[in-house]
Amino acid sequence: MSDTINLSLWNANGLRATTVHDVLSHCSPTTLLFITETWLLSPACLPTDWEQFHLYGSPVVSSYCGSMGVSDLVSPSFPYPVHQLPSLNKYTFSLKVGPLCFLCLYLPPSLSCSDLISILSSLPIYPNTILCGDFNARLGDITGDSVMSPHGTAMVPWFEEWSLSVLNSSLSYGIATWHGFWQQCTCSSILDLFLCNFDVFPFYAHQY
Repeated sequence: MSDTINLSLWNANGLRATTVHDVLSHCSPTTLLFITETWLLSPACLPTDWEQFHLYGSPVVSSYCGSMGVSDLVSPSFPYPVHQLPSLNKYTFSLKVGPLCFLCLYLPPSLSCSDLISILSSLPIYPNTILCGDFNARLGDITGDSVMSPHGTAMVPWFEEWSLSVLNSSLSYGIATWHGFWQQCTCSSILDLFLCNFDVFPFYAHQY
């Protein structure tokens, strides 16, 4: 694979079809855009000429939209075929692009630490695997975050066992992936993570 893959990740917290054009207008030079918490339900499709793949969300009673859900949008300029792999579980979206395997996850904060590790331990970590997504886990000094959360503490032995590099640490140390306002104060955290088990630099450029 000689061309650069520009990979971006966005937590939508609900993706409306009417906003997708505006979102994509801000995504240059992204070629693969992973979106977590789309809330899309089958058979929804987005009005775009970007190729789209979906892990649809779960229905919510008395609501027109769902919860969770992960999608990938592929730029028309992307030169390689993209293949969606069978869903491993309702939290994990899987793609194959040439020799690369992409696993994008949305792991709700309501998961117990034992359930979190059970999900992560069930993932097939093939050679040339990139994992990304909203893990709802804060890794403290590993990523330059101010907090090590219980989910983060639980994750550390798992990614050490699989020799996974945390790309937030090497490429974007201390850069928050979430900003909010709580108790009349601004706050931020690093919840969206990129991990891999190989040297990524010959393959792709990483951005938020």
